[in-house]
Amino acid sequence: MRARVRFAYTRRMRPRVSDLAVAALAVVAACGSVATTPDATAIDAAIDAGIDAAAICDPACGLHATCAGTTCGCDPGYAGDGQTCADVDECQTGNGGCAANASCANTDGGRTCACPPGFLGDGVTCRAIWQRVAGFPGVTYAGFEGLGAALGAKLYLATDAGINTSFFRSFDTATNQLSTPLSTDTGDFCRCGYGQIFVGSGAAIFMFGNSGTRFDPAGDSWTPLAGYTNQNGRGEAGGAVDPATGRIYAVGGRDASNGYVGSAIAISTSGAVTSEPGAAPYGWRSPSVYVMPGAPVLYAAGGLPDDNNSRHLVRHPLGTATWEPLADTPGDLVPERGVGHASPTLLFVATDAGLYLFDTGAGAWRPQPLAVPPGFQRAISAAGSVWAVASSPAAGLEVFKLLATE
Repeated sequence: MRARVRFAYTRRMRPRVSDLAVAALAVVAACGSVATTPDATAIDAAIDAGIDAAAICDPACGLHATCAGTTCGCDPGYAGDGQTCADVDECQTGNGGCAANASCANTDGGRTCACPPGFLGDGVTCRAIWQRVAGFPGVTYAGFEGLGAALGAKLYLATDAGINTSFFRSFDTATNQLSTPLSTDTGDFCRCGYGQIFVGSGAAIFMFGNSGTRFDPAGDSWTPLAGYTNQNGRGEAGGAVDPATGRIYAVGGRDASNGYVGSAIAISTSGAVTSEPGAAPYGWRSPSVYVMPGAPVLYAAGGLPDDNNSRHLVRHPLGTATWEPLADTPGDLVPERGVGHASPTLLFVATDAGLYLFDTGAGAWRPQPLAVPPGFQRAISAAGSVWAVASSPAAGLEVFKLLATE
């Protein structure tokens, strides 16, 4: 029977040789044999590594094992007798503790979890980004120019695809019902390639391109706005509504000579036009423009500026001459698929790559865009939520509600 001798001391107080001899004799008397004792160099190395010299196993523990007292035990993620420890495949039991819909990948001594596409989280917990709330097979919402706006709890969806092919319907987020086709009896629906502003303000939808028109949902009719003339026309301008005043803002666009415009105008619901102070540091067409709730501040992003950088973001306090460039987005903001807010301080700009999120309080972009549903066409803020509209030949028109942003 071989005994183990334990020594508890620090480098400051090493046992004398005579002490070792006394201890060895005591073991001989008790067991008839003496365990090999660690030499001073090994003890010093153990102390330097932060190991209690009283807990040194003999023989030494194997790879991926730890000495506890005088016993070797395999480290977490490994199994064996302490001399030989093999990796445990955690993924074989209960998906490794990952969420049921997450992927589990075995690693040396552990595992990693990853949420599937369309979910956020650390893999142990996964939250769905979107909830599908409605689908309409056979209804196609896609085309040359997608348009989207909100009035109360309703989304107004339109396309500008050419004569006799335009689409205009509303979706009620309270009842999940899609309307029958609405009137497209206004000249600007068919100006292909000359994109227009399409926004909701008050109780009406407004469209501004070469002309200005107002849509009355109750009467399903369009009315020209006399105050908005061809001289005011801005092809491919970005449009936004100030929720506090109802005024509509047209930012950038192309002028009569086809040059890019860096300035903005404010338009009343009667069509009257006034110049907005200041101008962006570059000419711009088709920017994504939005006024955040609770503050008279306009943000303009992406589009096609005359310096060919589609990642720009500019902050403009309404009524001032300040147009302040902010941090560029991590990715190109074209094609534009909608702009709005996911919270009072979280601005989103949607593209085919997903929803890019900008924290207006922190002044920073999230590093990765938020994934969008397959067939994604538009994202719209309405009724306190963000809605994604998708369309595909197989599924038709689908509507999703945003559930999680982080």
